Amino acid sequence: MKICSFTVTAANGLHARPCAHLSSAIRNFQSEVILEFNGQNYNASNPISLMSANIACNDTITFRISGEDEEQTAVAIENILKEEV
Repeated sequence: MKICSFTVTAANGLHARPCAHLSSAIRNFQSEVILEFNGQNYNASNPISLMSANIACNDTITFRISGEDEEQTAVAIENILKEEV
């Protein structure tokens, strides 16, 4: 299992567009990805689930990635978050 944490720096937080890009990218991998935020778990491959977390600017989020391609999945998540949030 790989665990990655990120602080959201975008003024709009984790809104619809980055949620859609993130979940779409995650679905290209075989690993299971769970987003942890405020004591709750969210299915990171589902954009509605991600948006329901209501993640704002300066919030820290954690991804738990498990599967045979977890390293590649983590890199993809990191790239999207750097570009969009």
